[in-house]
Amino acid sequence: LAAAALAAAALLRPASSECSKHIRFGTFDEANPYAALAPSQWLDDDEVCWVYYRQLSGGRAVAHLDSGELDVAMLGSTPYATAVARGAALTAVAVLHNKGTAQALVVRCALHGPQDLRGTTIATPRYSTTHYILLAALDEAGLDHVETAELPSAGAAAAADRVTVVTISPTEIEAAWSAGRIDGGAVWGNTLVNLTSADWGGSPPSGCQPEPAHEMITAEMLALWGYETLNVLAVRNAFLSRNEALVERLAAGIVRANADYRLASERGRWAAGP
Repeated sequence: LAAAALAAAALLRPASSECSKHIRFGTFDEANPYAALAPSQWLDDDEVCWVYYRQLSGGRAVAHLDSGELDVAMLGSTPYATAVARGAALTAVAVLHNKGTAQALVVRCALHGPQDLRGTTIATPRYSTTHYILLAALDEAGLDHVETAELPSAGAAAAADRVTVVTISPTEIEAAWSAGRIDGGAVWGNTLVNLTSADWGGSPPSGCQPEPAHEMITAEMLALWGYETLNVLAVRNAFLSRNEALVERLAAGIVRANADYRLASERGRWAAGP
């Protein structure tokens, strides 16, 4: 991703021109207490400003860390492990959270259990934690699969004896769901919300009506089977070696945000909805 395009994705405000140092932090669109770090500017001081960039996936975040376009990023455990395995100069300095119910395999009507997935097309971002979750679920169910990076042609039938796994971006998954070109997706964040609130665009099987996706398997379920997934705070080694105090400030801010949320919840001061 070109630097200009990355800059266009910056969240909430441009970095202050008065700051002598700007830290580029890649985040996700997940609703977590530490999302308050951006609008609150807790981490900023007279010299250092943190600039937040929303990442579409962990794979994209790794690419931006590799290129030096980001200094720090939230990553799923799968893209982090994949990056480190190939020699990426990254260090996980903190575990942010377990995935739990924040990620799930959601599917169309008439698909109820893993055995119903045979002959379907399921989409997920490549090398994401949801990619890992999906493959783990298929393996546990004893289902064969084939992977492709391209959607099947419109109207093309999926292989009847296996699951077709399509690795595309979250935005492409949403479009494919609306067009009825996939039967479900292993997703998170806004994409999970959108698939479970927007009607499937295909022709419903007998006995079904057009309806949003429903949950089949969550990351929490897979964790019970030994497939734990989580988010980590990953830092470029070159940045970490020169800025340990700033990384500690970030980790402390995340701990504070989580603690504030728990305290507010206990006191009934934090409630979902309007």
